[in-house]
Amino acid sequence: ILFGSGGLLAEQLHDIQVRILPVSDSELMRMIMQTKAFEAIKKLGIDTEKIRALLRAMAKLMLKEKSVVEIDINPLIAGKRGIFAADIRVITDGA
Repeated sequence: ILFGSGGLLAEQLHDIQVRILPVSDSELMRMIMQTKAFEAIKKLGIDTEKIRALLRAMAKLMLKEKSVVEIDINPLIAGKRGIFAADIRVITDGA
């Protein structure tokens, strides 16, 4: 599972964290906290538990549905009102 900044921050600053599934809730939180985006997340008052819950759900889906090989949420829009997936792409192996 991968989490990080989008756009230029991800590409220019390499602001991503990657973990191999399965992953614990505490490891998901470490992923979030280890990004450069975390400071902005804190300053904006974004609920990191909601981000962690989304990552947890994606990890659970990937482990359960063996035909799913990739899920891409881009962009994920986060603010004080919540988090919203503007676009989601799910790729399966065709099975």
